[in-house]
Amino acid sequence: MTWQDVLAEQAGRALLWFVAAFGAGAAIYFGVPHEPSVSALTFACVAGSVALWQARDWALMPAILLAGVCFGFSLTGTRAHIVAAPKLVETYRGPVEGVVRSIDQSFSGAPRVWLTHPSIPNTRQPPPRHIRVTFSDATDVPARIGDRIQVDAVLSAPSPKSDPSGYDFQRAAWFMGLGAVGYSHSAPEVIGKSSGGVAIMIERTRRHLALYFDMVFEARVAGIVKALLIGDKSGIEKSDIDALRDANLAHLLAISGLHMGLMTALVFGIIRLPMVLFVRTVDARLTKKIAAAGALVIGAIYLALSGFGVATQRAFIMVGVMLLAIMCDRPAISLRSLGLAGLALLLFQPEMILHAGFQMSFAATSALIVGFEAFRPWLQTARNPIVNALIAIVISSLLAGLATAPVAAFHFNRVPFYGLPANLLTVPLMGLIIIPSLMAGLVFDLIHLGDPFFWIASQGILWILNVADHVSELQGSTTVVPSIMPASFALLAGGWTFIILWRGLWRWAGGLPIAASVLLALFSERPDILVSDKSGAVAIMTSEGRAVNRDRSSKFEIEQWLENDGLGQDQAGSAALWPSGMVSHFGNDIIVYSNSKKDGLWVDCLKGTIVIAPKFDTRLSGECTAITRPDLETYGAFAVWLKQDGPDIRPITPKSRLWSRQ
Repeated sequence: MTWQDVLAEQAGRALLWFVAAFGAGAAIYFGVPHEPSVSALTFACVAGSVALWQARDWALMPAILLAGVCFGFSLTGTRAHIVAAPKLVETYRGPVEGVVRSIDQSFSGAPRVWLTHPSIPNTRQPPPRHIRVTFSDATDVPARIGDRIQVDAVLSAPSPKSDPSGYDFQRAAWFMGLGAVGYSHSAPEVIGKSSGGVAIMIERTRRHLALYFDMVFEARVAGIVKALLIGDKSGIEKSDIDALRDANLAHLLAISGLHMGLMTALVFGIIRLPMVLFVRTVDARLTKKIAAAGALVIGAIYLALSGFGVATQRAFIMVGVMLLAIMCDRPAISLRSLGLAGLALLLFQPEMILHAGFQMSFAATSALIVGFEAFRPWLQTARNPIVNALIAIVISSLLAGLATAPVAAFHFNRVPFYGLPANLLTVPLMGLIIIPSLMAGLVFDLIHLGDPFFWIASQGILWILNVADHVSELQGSTTVVPSIMPASFALLAGGWTFIILWRGLWRWAGGLPIAASVLLALFSERPDILVSDKSGAVAIMTSEGRAVNRDRSSKFEIEQWLENDGLGQDQAGSAALWPSGMVSHFGNDIIVYSNSKKDGLWVDCLKGTIVIAPKFDTRLSGECTAITRPDLETYGAFAVWLKQDGPDIRPITPKSRLWSRQ
């Protein structure tokens, strides 16, 4: 067989290859250091169109791959321009008005409001499309969804990332239209009531459900119920979140593929079962189509009540494609259905390619599809349906855990070792008891008979929390790992995609980029020095670990630095490694000045010395390598790698991207 024949053989999966290439093109757009010009985006679109137009025979697959990359790159860049919205340039202090779009809580539990159509007086720049204001813990927020409020707040632009491997909130805010974030220590004043609308009605329904769940369940359980049914995780205790994450059970909190699949499958069965039992004259295929249509409607309602979260949108599209496949007499669960769901998501929100939830969903689902295809002959040898079900549960948990572990390591720097037994003890409970009991409780509570069902659901949730507590407390339950380079993760994703899509023995060649990914991850180097552009926080790697110059403040970014180091340090321990005094020496080559100085004159600014002075207003005079306030204001946060031939100093956020421009 010639190589032309081998390429032609892959044409049966042309759609899947196109979707994979489209996602690669979107990732390439985010990975380039400089913003592509409009002409470059146009050229990519034209090049992809020409490639498809000229595709023939064996050249079909190369053309599809080229077209997918070009279209993904071009469409993602186009969307980045379309969602462009004003954002604050300078810090603002004063009154702010806006319509409450949603009310939730910050990571620390403080109340937080999202405002749309804001008005910021005394500024010459246009107001952002959306702003977010966080209140102090004890502040009462009397407003409701849709009310227009006024509040005295301190606002600033969304912060860029301060770690090369960190979460880029500035980029995420750009695609959300979030142009300012801030805080307030005073309660807001309601200055106008809502005029209604479908969106406001949905948000108010979610709010009423949250209050209802707080009354029906104890506080610890209510937080989990709100996460499962309306996508509100703000009521979950931080200790429970940490335990669930360490036990590899955090996915149970997200309204993603598992919950949407359980909900629609349950509705599918409830609708179809009576028709099968009592209306025997109805064609079996017709009952499946009717049940699929009903499940699709309930899934849409579930999507609305969950707040249209990104993970829930993704889950609904995936489940919707599968239900539509049933209605069209096509296989519901297949790589083709998965590919169509992925394409539908990426066409409208190509930035999802960077989301951990998106990557985990498709990694787990593809592993389950391919894995069960391989295990099907072996499973069919077991005649006992109970044995079959138990084997299927073990295999599905193992496959999903193995597929999502690299994604969890890349995004969260954690590798849970007891995730398989924890999932075996909890996931079946979620599908067989908790979700059905919650649904039955909501229905029967209309006639005040929901308490028994709510009690059953509560016991199931407490069981999951107890499993998470016990597993997370086991020695070595979770290993913290250093951040993995994006190039390493890209090789891993490419190798896995090749294995599941390529037809023939050559598919195992995908193991080569996976092996290269592991080697690259092992040789990844963390920065020796990290300097924040906002708070003046500095972190320096020493022989004893990472030393930081803040013991309590700058908590978020310092915890992110330490988490990405993978050394298991906390902020207090890292601050204890920092030398006392306003001038800190690290060997003979690094000097950090914590005080403020305006004249910038320096006596010991010698060649070969790195001087870090985040509070200095002017550049230093001398031959040393210096990072001062003007550098931080111009370029943003810095990362430094100490090399034998001199320090490698890089701004962490390129200023040429759309979301990082002033």
